[in-house]
Amino acid sequence: MSLRGLDLIPEHMHSSITLYVEQGIEPGRFLMLMLEHRIYEAAGMADAENLQALPNWIIFMHNYIPAACHGSPVVVQAWMKSRRKMRNSA
Repeated sequence: MSLRGLDLIPEHMHSSITLYVEQGIEPGRFLMLMLEHRIYEAAGMADAENLQALPNWIIFMHNYIPAACHGSPVVVQAWMKSRRKMRNSA
């Protein structure tokens, strides 16, 4: 899978979001909060580039990554678990 829409978000975040979506690898705190839809908390953790890109992050997540991989802490944990199982069975 090759993620589309990466040009919307800061370049230094491309590998983290790709590893999370494709392999279920747990991202850093900012991205975890974004994936859990905890936007206010994520804004408080964001570096300058990610803070400026918050609207683009929302567009990116809504349009370019599977809905099943973001939305709440439970959904995010389930995604990581399912992808971990896929990695282990390969």
